[in-house]
Order: sequence, then structure tokens, then C-alpha cells
Amino acid sequence: EPLELKRGVKKLRTGYDFPGPHQGNFCSNGILTATREPSPKLAEVKAAFQYVKFDMKGFDEASRTAHLGISNAYAFRSLEGLDLQYDILRNGHVVSSKTVALGPVVAGDSTVLALSLPKANVGKARKRGDEIVLQLRVRQHEACAYAPAGHEVAHVEYQLCSRGPLRGKRKGTVAYKYDSQSCHLVTLAVEGENVLAAPSMKFDNHRWIENDRFTATASGDDLADVRVEYVEGRGYVDALVTVEPKTDQLRRAGIVVYLKPEFDQGEYYALGPWENYNDRRDGCLTGWYKTTAGQMLTPYMKPQSCGGREQLREVTFTDKNGCGVRVETEGDVSFSALPYTDAELMDAQHQWELPAPKQIVVHFDAVTRGVGNASCGADVDTPPQ
Repeated sequence: EPLELKRGVKKLRTGYDFPGPHQGNFCSNGILTATREPSPKLAEVKAAFQYVKFDMKGFDEASRTAHLGISNAYAFRSLEGLDLQYDILRNGHVVSSKTVALGPVVAGDSTVLALSLPKANVGKARKRGDEIVLQLRVRQHEACAYAPAGHEVAHVEYQLCSRGPLRGKRKGTVAYKYDSQSCHLVTLAVEGENVLAAPSMKFDNHRWIENDRFTATASGDDLADVRVEYVEGRGYVDALVTVEPKTDQLRRAGIVVYLKPEFDQGEYYALGPWENYNDRRDGCLTGWYKTTAGQMLTPYMKPQSCGGREQLREVTFTDKNGCGVRVETEGDVSFSALPYTDAELMDAQHQWELPAPKQIVVHFDAVTRGVGNASCGADVDTPPQ
């Protein structure tokens, strides 16, 4: 394939493409990609090993003051030369940002800071149903041998006020039809245009990742009882989805929606910007992030289910003209939006063998099975909870 390489077509291969003995794709499946790019795994490992530790001692709503414990877990350096940036987010948007120097807290020692948060009006936010989050980042004040000034070495976030229940939107025109037997959504028309590529709101248990040690991929009625209730409002549709599992081997409890391929522009309010899961999300922070369905496809050497985002509050899918659909959630919801089904990802042996995208496959899950660490041997699958 030298001619293809000269044309810019790169086809990465692993041991699976050659006779053995070999270790498959083990050498190209780590915290850096085979092309030496950072991966979501790197962000998670960094968060697990961060040497500045946080402890929220308390938040006084009246004075809007947070008392924050900070510990220095480094072995040989003080916290001098590091800055603490603390932001207040209202519904995912930064409304205030301040930075203070941490000072000479020696290795193994700790201190308590009183942070004034005048924009953290929790009483008002609670009445309006707004969410207030305090985000903390520790950054290098000046450039050092391995990183530029402003390089982040630690982060954490605390929810000061949880979001309220959903409030119906009053703009736009939405019409829908569903199959009375299956409850599958047949059409969802926004301003007269159907955004669905196929019947949607289906239960889908299919997930395949290399860490999964079991092989069942079915999504039938023998795995779960699913009910969907639709309530039409002015400019919106409520969908209450109930999943009652019949087995402890579910990969996911939720539904899948198939959007037309032109609605691939995504903006979401959730944990990001990298993929994250319920057992590996310390490397991500809450906020608004823009992406596309193609960009949410994490380029693993062996294609597999990927792109998950936890703690979804809101997401929009639009075409290049800005027309599309907005989805708001209540409770604990994760989502992914990819150009391929989980079966297409499972069946492809290489990224460059994936077919041309025909639709945007959007999963909304109340819970997914954790990613786990089964790559390290037998009997280390994800826990049954």
C-alpha cells in the first residue's frame, strides 16, 4: 500500500493482521494513540494521579463563601508557583472566574482557603431551577521544563445547587407519530421536517468493547420490559421511558434514536470534552461543548462502542444551517451520538473499513455497564451493580 500512503491514506495495522505469535493491538491501545495523540484514557489517568487534593469543608449560602481544603501530595515540591482558578457555572455557563496563588504549602501539608463566590446565589437558583457548579483548576503560573504557563495539573468540581425539573419550551412546531404496538417513534417533524432516519425510541442493549468478556448482543423482550409514554406540549414532546431489566447482564438500560445524517452538528451540556463513563469520568468537567458525530467517534485501533458522555442535561442536533432538534433530560442520563451502529463498529476490524455513514445513532441511557479493566486478565470484568 505504498501508493495509498503517498496519497495521504493511512491504514494502521496491528498484530491481528499478521500471523502469530503476537499480542494483537496491545501495544497501540494505551493512553496515547498509535499516532502519538492524547486519548480520553490519558485524561482519566492524569486525574487519578493528580497530586493536589481537594476537600470541600462547606459552603455558606448566606455569605456565599466556600471553605476549601487543599492538600499537597507531592513528595518533593511545595505548591508555590501554582495558581488556583475557581469558576462559578450557572447552567453550564461561566458567570464568574477568579485566580489566586496557592503559596508555599510544603509537601505533605495542607491548608484551608475561604473562597468568596458572590455569583453563587443558590437561593435564587433553587427557585428558578438553575444548576450552580463550582469548578476548581490548579495551573502552572509560569512555564516549566515539561509544560507551558497555564498548564493544568489538577481539577475538581462541586455542585452547589442541583437543577430543577424540566420546563416545557414554548417555541417551535413539533409533530410526531408512533407505532401503537411497539411505541417506536415513526416520525418526529420539527417545523414540518422529519428528523428521523428510522423508527426510534427503541430499547437497545447492544454494546461491544474489547473489555466485555460476555458475547450476548441481543436486544429482545427477553432482556427487559420497556414502556414509552408520549405527552405532546406546545412546541415540544415529553417522552417518559421506563426500562425494567430481566437479567443482570444488560450492557445498557435506555433507548436509541436514529437521526438523519445531516443533523451531525452537536452541542451538549454534560461531562466533557472527552468520552467518559460511570466508572471513568474523573478526567472530565461539566460544561457546554460543541462537536460532531464524527468527532465523537474515538479512534480506537479496533472499532468499538465509544463516545459516551455522562450526566447529560441538554443536547442539540442541527444541520449546517442551524435547524434541528433539542433534547432535554431529567435525572441521570448518559448519551452518545455516532455515525455508526454498535453492530457496525463491532464488525469492522479497522477504522478505515467502516462504511459510509447513513444516519446518526444517538443512545440515551439511564445507566450503562462500566468499562472495567478486563484487558488485564480473567475474572476482572465490570461489577454486577
